[in-house]
Parts: sequence; C-alpha cells; structure tokens
Amino acid sequence: MSRLVYANFYRLFKNKIFYVEIIFTAAFSLFIVLVNYSPKIQASDNGVYLDDVFFNLYLCLGFILAAGISLIVGTEYSDGTIRNKLIVGYTRKQIYFSNLISAAVPSCMVLMVHGIITYGVGYFLFGNFQLPLEQILIALLSAFLVTMVFSTLFVAVAMNCSNKAVTAVVSLLIVLGITYLSSFIDNMLSEPEMVYESIIYSGEGIECGNMVKNPAYVGGLQREIYEFMDDLLPTGQLLQMYSMKFTNYVYWPLYSIVLFTGITLVGMLLFQKRDIK
Repeated sequence: MSRLVYANFYRLFKNKIFYVEIIFTAAFSLFIVLVNYSPKIQASDNGVYLDDVFFNLYLCLGFILAAGISLIVGTEYSDGTIRNKLIVGYTRKQIYFSNLISAAVPSCMVLMVHGIITYGVGYFLFGNFQLPLEQILIALLSAFLVTMVFSTLFVAVAMNCSNKAVTAVVSLLIVLGITYLSSFIDNMLSEPEMVYESIIYSGEGIECGNMVKNPAYVGGLQREIYEFMDDLLPTGQLLQMYSMKFTNYVYWPLYSIVLFTGITLVGMLLFQKRDIK
C-alpha cells in the first residue's frame, strides 16, 4: 500500500487545486487577523485577544476541505485510476485506505497553515492566548480530529460516487446541512430559561415586566439530546470553539474518534460492494 500512498502524494503535489487550497487558507487566515485588529480598540479596555480570532476560520473548515478532497480524490473514477489499480492486483481495502491517508494528510496541512499564520501574526498583534493551556491544547486536538472526520467523510463520498462534480456537490451539501443543524441546536440551547414578560422603552429609560418562563427554552431529556448532538457533530464542536464555549470540551476528541471510525467502516464496506466498471 505504500506505493499507492506515494503515487497519490506524487499526484497531489502536482495538483493545482491543492496549492489553491493552501494559498486560500493562508490568505483568509491573514485577512481574519488583520480585519479584527484596530490600534484604537487594542489601546482601550475592550481589546481583542488572540482567542477571539484564532477559531474564526474553523466555521469554514468543512467547506474548504469538502471542495479540495472532492476535486482531488474524485478524479479516481474519471481518470480510470481505480480500475487500473484493481487490474494490477491491489485490493479495494488498500485503495480505500491509501486514498484516506492521502486526503487526511493535506487536510491536516491546511489546518496547520491556518494555525501557523493566525498564531504567528495574531501573537504579534494581540498577544498570547487568554484561555487556560489545557483548553487550548484540547481544542487544537479536537480541531485536528474534526479534520480527520471531515477527511474520512469526504473520502467515503468520493469513493462511492463515480462523478467528480456530483461528489463535490454532495460533500458541500452535507457540510451545509450539518452546519445548519449545529447552528439550530446552538440557538435552541442559547435560549434562557426565564425572560421578561414585557419590555417598555420610554424617555425615562427601560421598564421591564415580571420574569416568566421562556416557552422556547429546551429542558429535560430534549436538552440532553441537543447537548449530545452539539458535542458529537464536527460542526457543533467548531461552532462552540468559535463561540468560546468550552463546557463539554473534554469529550470532543472521543466523539470525533467514534465518528471517524464509524464513517470509515461504513464507507469502506460500501466501496467493497460497489460495482466498478
């Protein structure tokens, strides 16, 4: 299988899409840091910290990886590469895992480029992280594992779809769907348990009524399910990092490992049964 991985990397590093992905990530990371910097704000008591900008790109991570992996791995069918590999004696398992490795490594490189650019420039402008070191390390580990989850998800789609364009569209739609789901869950969990019955604005100020139970508040078993889904979904973890919510962050790596294993097994089993002409 090592020859397959080597051949995949050889094709990868000659692929312009990979370099576009890297350059876009680096440029976007730099843009996020610079657009959030203001000398006037930094001089005030409400300065921006590195924590406030470091996780911003994570909201787009799934879309960046979906486009890159789909267009690179998706050429396996259109170029006839998979059929040729089977003809020379490679097993489907070897082909699948070699592509997974070849997708996961550049995906992690994208994440590293973002981290290097954001931390390098951000540290100079904003100073160091304000979050505890433990939270930073687990968040970085979680981001790495989420990247692996996205990689195995998009490889599973690419290896079971013979059309490169359809592969890219399906991958992007999956990311869009789970991003919307995570946003919906986050909004529901953000609803306060109690709200003011009425708020009246007048020339004398703001008058608030009695506190009443919020009908939109999610409690009981439903809240536990929402919290579990928020921590399980890769986009839920990234959204919580962006929002600086680290309530259940210690469980994120475990959930990502479970997702990675499950998606890999399902994708490989489907590929084993696929009829390749």
